[in-house]
Amino acid sequence: MISRLPEPQPSRWTKVKDALVLPGILGFARCGAVSTKTTSPPAQTMIGRRVVVTGATSGIGLAACRQLAGLGASVILVARNQNKADTVCEEIRKFWASQVPPVTSVSLHVELCDMSLIREVAQLAKRLGPVDVLINNCGVLVPKGEPKAFTEGEGVEMTLATNLLSHYVLTNLITFRPAASTPSPLSTTTLPAATTPPASPDLPAQQRPRVVNVSSGGMYSTKLFPKDLSYNSPKEFDGVDAYARTKRAQVVLTDLWAEVLFSKCGAAVHCMHPGWVDTPGVEYSLPGFYKWTRRFSMLRSPDEGADTITWLASSDEVGPRATSGGFWRDRLPHPKHMSSNTTADDTVADRRMLWNNLADAAESVLAGAPEGDELREIRFQRL
Repeated sequence: MISRLPEPQPSRWTKVKDALVLPGILGFARCGAVSTKTTSPPAQTMIGRRVVVTGATSGIGLAACRQLAGLGASVILVARNQNKADTVCEEIRKFWASQVPPVTSVSLHVELCDMSLIREVAQLAKRLGPVDVLINNCGVLVPKGEPKAFTEGEGVEMTLATNLLSHYVLTNLITFRPAASTPSPLSTTTLPAATTPPASPDLPAQQRPRVVNVSSGGMYSTKLFPKDLSYNSPKEFDGVDAYARTKRAQVVLTDLWAEVLFSKCGAAVHCMHPGWVDTPGVEYSLPGFYKWTRRFSMLRSPDEGADTITWLASSDEVGPRATSGGFWRDRLPHPKHMSSNTTADDTVADRRMLWNNLADAAESVLAGAPEGDELREIRFQRL
């Protein structure tokens, strides 16, 4: 079931720049986003499309919501805090009300969910109903020197829960439009399934479901660790390294979903790197890096960081299967490795282990739901 599917290939010039490391890394800075503006066509209309964005109330997630709403999408913001989410929705409406020509209708809806709590994420998938696009943007980076933290009541390491396990559960349980008429190959559950028509092989590229996983350039610094998802080795916890590990695993999951979700509902699955972006999360978690890059005007704006997310969610160019599974930055495919040192432990067997270990972890948490709760019955397919 697991195979290496063809994926969008970087140009020769992109490979050269990334291989030289320094030019590749400098592309993460604002100059990379500015160069893209002069060459890329605008994103396409999203009227009639239902889009879910996690981590939606600040930084890149907020910028993506604003851009998608401006394209006519019906945007569902996933947030922890109702008051903050309501404020964000009002800001987005005011932003588009001031534009010329104005957007006639901005459709925004809020779903409350702590994305670090796996049972809440599973309930969220149940509530959402059929969607067209899922943007897995939520993430956490524990500042260097801080101890390992665990989710309350579930006991999952916080970085794993927020950056990886929540994405795994939500993506595997959510219903996409058009959904397959046969049972999902990703999970079996007693949760009520939405009734939607099966995917057509002739469905236009723009109408196919999409998943966009927001990764990070930090993933270039590490290999895959399929056996140690909870960061038990080395014993001294390093929040920055733990973050990079989850982002590397996210890239591998994108490859797996590119195959499995296409079979399920014809979906295209993408992973992207937003570059170095001026966000509250970066300022808090990487204060030294933030101060240095901001001093030299190297940080992108949240809108620049979100541009490729919006493009991947909307463009006809990245709807076909041939584009699925790629790693993107500034609307271009990029290599997934800058060094051969990060390619170890990334065999078919390792990828299968990653998927199955995440399934085991998710089922273990869901089994802790109260007696009689239907979440206890969810089972994820093993590869």
